[in-house]
Amino acid sequence: MKAINAYHADGRSMTYTITGGATDGATGTVEYEWRHLPGGCFVISWQEGDGATVTHLDDFDAQRSLTFYTTPDRQFYRLEGSLKLSTI
Repeated sequence: MKAINAYHADGRSMTYTITGGATDGATGTVEYEWRHLPGGCFVISWQEGDGATVTHLDDFDAQRSLTFYTTPDRQFYRLEGSLKLSTI
């Protein structure tokens, strides 16, 4: 799965767009919460409109992401991949 997460300047909302995988084309805007961890790591979590839950452990220094995702029908996924920072 590939996704673009565009974090809004308000520090509370984000628009995601899935750009690869089984849910390619899915998009939405959600409110998220985040916590800064030591060394450039952040825990970021939100609930999507369909009830899916998402939690990221993002290490921006190492450009790596761990993602834990539960679908509305209660399937649970653990994903790992690279991060790429960009500006729009």
